[in-house]
Amino acid sequence: MKLYHGSDIAGIDILIPASCDQKGKRVLYLTDNWAYSLFYLRDRKIDFVTCGIGPDGKVHYDEKFPNQLKILYQGKSGYIYEVETDAVTTRTPGIWISAAKAKVSGYACISDAYMEIRKEIDNGTIDFLSYDDLSIEQRRLNHEGAVRYLVSGKVKSAEKTAFYREYFPEAWMEAQNILAQRK
Repeated sequence: MKLYHGSDIAGIDILIPASCDQKGKRVLYLTDNWAYSLFYLRDRKIDFVTCGIGPDGKVHYDEKFPNQLKILYQGKSGYIYEVETDAVTTRTPGIWISAAKAKVSGYACISDAYMEIRKEIDNGTIDFLSYDDLSIEQRRLNHEGAVRYLVSGKVKSAEKTAFYREYFPEAWMEAQNILAQRK
């Protein structure tokens, strides 16, 4: 089966399982959807992904803050590697994992992930919901989700902390108030 993996590392001949699954086992994450593989070209320190593959086989991307797609992907370059490997599907549609190394059979060089994603949106392989088109209820739920995440103690890196402070300022302030009251 043809599967894809996005990386900012050039010249890979063999993909090695370097990520950890939920059980801590080393795996290689892959997808059978080329458009979805573009979203692998992201800042791993922030790791903010708001898309998935729907029952229609399309990638559905929802912005959680203004200009999110552009902010996260413009100027990100990398490679979409193609492999033929025995992988197993996960409960998440379009996501496959392999515990084995995978030999690269081809690749595409992506000079700007944002521009490639916009092409896929224009081609209809990605459904895009901009922040401006979110309902008041969707914005409220996004805010509440950010607050819950910020007070959960799961934000460990300085990069992710700065990201939430900059792009979710109201949620950041509310979370800081909640945390201060707990002390």
